[in-house]
Amino acid sequence: MSGLARGRVSLVFSRQEGACIAVTESLFADTPVGMFRNARVGSRAFINNQTGRLLDRRGLARQLAEFVDKADRFHPRRWAIANISCHVSRASSTRC
Repeated sequence: MSGLARGRVSLVFSRQEGACIAVTESLFADTPVGMFRNARVGSRAFINNQTGRLLDRRGLARQLAEFVDKADRFHPRRWAIANISCHVSRASSTRC
């Protein structure tokens, strides 16, 4: 996890995958995540303006350079704690 925390960004280039735990691990390590906009990856739902960027294949180099340059503007850990932590999951499951 310390490697993720030292990274400027985390990138997932899978076209299709299940939950992709690397996304969640990156968010909790406070590392914003980039993923292709059309990826069929369950944890793509966690990518938003606080946690990272959805990328297009066209112009990828420019998008990546901008993403890395602006990495400090994201707050993935704060969002993850507020929205997908075990405490949030437990609270919503007890309401069922």
